[in-house]
Amino acid sequence: MNKLKFFQILSTLTIILNIALLVFFFNKRPKQNHHHKEPKKIIIERLSFNEKQVEHFELLIEEHQPKLKQLNDELKGLKQELFKSLKEKSNTTKEDTLLLQITVIKNEIEKNNFTHFKDIKAICTPEQIPAFNDLTSELSLLFIKQRKKRKKKKK
Repeated sequence: MNKLKFFQILSTLTIILNIALLVFFFNKRPKQNHHHKEPKKIIIERLSFNEKQVEHFELLIEEHQPKLKQLNDELKGLKQELFKSLKEKSNTTKEDTLLLQITVIKNEIEKNNFTHFKDIKAICTPEQIPAFNDLTSELSLLFIKQRKKRKKKKK
């Protein structure tokens, strides 16, 4: 009788846990739609760019991305070299030089991004500036999420 009661309680708990899991998975709030879009589309939509502005924006992107790729490639190479130096005898001068170069490249990336967004602001009409200002608080988050998605896809 003792075993029977134990298995009845265990079965009941299992059913309750299964129901709870089903409710949890099917009761999730849908994610906001803009998180699934790439930053380019979000910017175009939120700023209500017209066709001419979209063309100009796409040109800005075409200029910006190669610069960014070059800087990121340099950064990756410097980081690889820095971590390779862990295998060798400690050379503080070399390590400090690499760290300084990494800092310079990261600074260039940020300056490049900032200039890119200033260029985007420059193609906005006065009516679009408030929307641009609202978007500025989200810009860095949009691109951080985009990078994380790309990294997950590569794996």
